[in-house]
Amino acid sequence: QLELHIRRQPGGVASEWVFERIDVGERVAVTGPYGDFTFDPEGTTPIALLGGGTGLAPLEAIVRQALSLAPDRQILLYHGVRTCADLYDVDFLRELETRHPGFRYVTCVSRESGGDRAGYVTDAFLEDVASAKEFTGYICGSEAFVEASVKAFKRRRMSPRRIRRERFTPAG
Repeated sequence: QLELHIRRQPGGVASEWVFERIDVGERVAVTGPYGDFTFDPEGTTPIALLGGGTGLAPLEAIVRQALSLAPDRQILLYHGVRTCADLYDVDFLRELETRHPGFRYVTCVSRESGGDRAGYVTDAFLEDVASAKEFTGYICGSEAFVEASVKAFKRRRMSPRRIRRERFTPAG
């Protein structure tokens, strides 16, 4: 089973195709994955995940897998959006927080009040984490989001070899 998190992008080749041509429940053929943005199921280090917008999708899958293997593992998930309307899966992630004391979910809203924190994910991470030396990091979002997040991780002494990233790329 595959779960997709797709934000409609006006003029976007892929998102317009999905919203205009595919019905909920319709079968589609997919291929992949084709990258190295993968979770290490044998890892034991704490995890920090920073996601922008629908960049939450792969991070949520990583959180689910990590908690299924080690329910008490320290995991910090930061989700950054522009408006509260852009937040999703909040109830599910809050419920995970209640069941897993090592898991923390932080919403950051940059263009209006609301969420757990005002502003950017990177600022919240830097305020919350004194040292990420022992962490493995996962980042998913736009090119600018990924660059800023890598800098934040490095500022907290996360090893570059432990930083995994997935950038949004335009289709077409």
